[in-house]
Amino acid sequence: MARKRFSAEQIIAKLREADAMLSGGASVGQVCPRLEVSEQTLSRWRSRYDGMKSGEARRFKELEQENARLKRIVADQALVGHHAAQGPERGKMVRPTRRREAVAYPREACYHARFAASTAYPFG
Repeated sequence: MARKRFSAEQIIAKLREADAMLSGGASVGQVCPRLEVSEQTLSRWRSRYDGMKSGEARRFKELEQENARLKRIVADQALVGHHAAQGPERGKMVRPTRRREAVAYPREACYHARFAASTAYPFG
């Protein structure tokens, strides 16, 4: 079978059509070729979309996409934090240029001076 991508609404329509055929007495082996999907795909769709309406499925897809986007952001932030902690700029500030750069960002200066940022920013 050729690989196709179906929207959430199309999947729900195909599931309803499959349920109608199955309740009419057709077997899963007969239904899948008519729907142009494999048995595994039909099973996966049932586990994911069974009982949903098309509006709910659309919202479900949007939430999955947003969740993936947020996971990427969290992973990027963790990676940046890890590299910042491991990078060579996090050692002693020996060079004057490094000291000036650190003071340009007061929170970073607090980190290098080894005291809490709340002392530099008492109100926020």
